[in-house]
Formats: sequence, structure tokens, C-alpha cells
Amino acid sequence: MLCPLCSLIFTDPVTTPCGHNFCHACLQNTWVKCDNMCQCPTCDKTYSPRPEISINTAFKELADTFKNMIIPQKVTPLNNVQPGEITCDVCLAASVQVKAQKSCLVCLASYCSIHLEPHQKVAALQMHKLIDPVADLQERLCKKHDRLLEMFCKEEQKCVCRFCVETEHKNHKAVS
Repeated sequence: MLCPLCSLIFTDPVTTPCGHNFCHACLQNTWVKCDNMCQCPTCDKTYSPRPEISINTAFKELADTFKNMIIPQKVTPLNNVQPGEITCDVCLAASVQVKAQKSCLVCLASYCSIHLEPHQKVAALQMHKLIDPVADLQERLCKKHDRLLEMFCKEEQKCVCRFCVETEHKNHKAVS
């Protein structure tokens, strides 16, 4: 359900003659420079003359329904993201910016109050570590072990994961 050009849920989707789908504006922006001959951005099939495209109404209804399922119905101006605040990753995928309430260190995602509900109601998700929203969740992972950096090596003055503490930092003083 994501446009391959903008990586967001389709807005006014159009279908090329080769069967690939794009947001109308994304395809128009891609084809703005071509006069008579254009290529599909996905498969590079060439079209001459430029094909006439129109909004795929059936696909638009499907994309709009999907977008409505993802976007919280309770979005208010109070939930809108202000400069310096973190955006809910689920809402962002639907092209909407809603303020995140928490970030999950297990899922490596930030959630608004609506999308945070599963973490509060599902037993397995309740075990996940939630923190105040942060933007750099990927930076909190050990590049070597793909684990959360939850320890600090005092000797090397850097954050490390538990596997690092047991291996290359075995004889170092590490704290939580």
C-alpha cells in the first residue's frame, strides 16, 4: 500500500500501462521533464507518446480505507507534532504527523497514544521497554550484535550491549 516513489500510503493512485502503481503527484513529478517519451519508474518500460493516466478509483478507495484504519480517529490539533517533538512512526507511514507518547526499545518505533494501546493491553508487548519519545532509536542498537545498548563501559566511555559486556568488554567496569 506504499508508493515506491515517496514510500507513503498512496494518494490519488494511478496505474501505468505496465501495471505499476504510484501517487498521481509522484508520477507527474517524475514525468514532468519528459516531453514525448517517458519510462515507468519501477520497470523502466518506455512509453512514447506519454500515456494518459487517470486516478484508479477502486485502488484509491482501498488506499483511503487502509489510511483510515491506520490514522487515529482522535487526532486533534493538540496531537499535532511541534518542532523538536517525535512523530508516531505508524501515523507517519500514513502521511500524518501525530505526536509520539512513547518509544519502544524492542520494536524500535515511536507511538502516539492510540498506537501505543497494544503495548498496554497485550501481555507479550507489556514486557517491552517503553521510554519517553526519542528520534534516534536505530542508534541505540549495537552494530555488532544488533542488540540494545543498555550498558555503559566506563573504561572505554561508550554504550555497549550485554553481549559486548560478556565478550570484548569482559574485564571492563560496566554499569546499566
